[in-house]
Amino acid sequence: MKILIVDGHPSRESFVGALADEYAAGARGQGHEVEVLRLSEMDLEPYLKYRHGTDHPVMTPDLEAMRTQLVWADHYVVAYPIWWGLPPALLKVYFEVVFAPGVAFRYLPRRGRSVRWERLLSGRTAQLLVTGDAPPWFWRYVRAQPTSGHSSGASWGSAVCGP
Repeated sequence: MKILIVDGHPSRESFVGALADEYAAGARGQGHEVEVLRLSEMDLEPYLKYRHGTDHPVMTPDLEAMRTQLVWADHYVVAYPIWWGLPPALLKVYFEVVFAPGVAFRYLPRRGRSVRWERLLSGRTAQLLVTGDAPPWFWRYVRAQPTSGHSSGASWGSAVCGP
């Protein structure tokens, strides 16, 4: 299996980075092909002010490489911290510019008022490795979620990779 591990922490020296390294070592030990993408080493700054649907970002070598890795992989592992209820901005930018129309999905003609799309990454699988450092009261009272964690990955996985 071809596995892409996305280290979504903005610092290379982090607990999340160590988890990504251990996952990679274990997967390689099982005979899988593994690539680790460290967002801390990518130049995503040109896309921080990108307005979806109006401005079109320039295709940089980093963006082209990230999209190539996305299409290459059979399985995705996204490792990131949750800080005060949210992942790092760098990871959000990654999703916005890499999982773009024509790469992760293709819009289909509308049927009435419904927007439809075709999944271009069907048949792939995904896992999230998420760490968090907010106190339990924050999850319960500020984010109005149980202390068991973060669930946005379920919708991402089904929308992009399919059931």
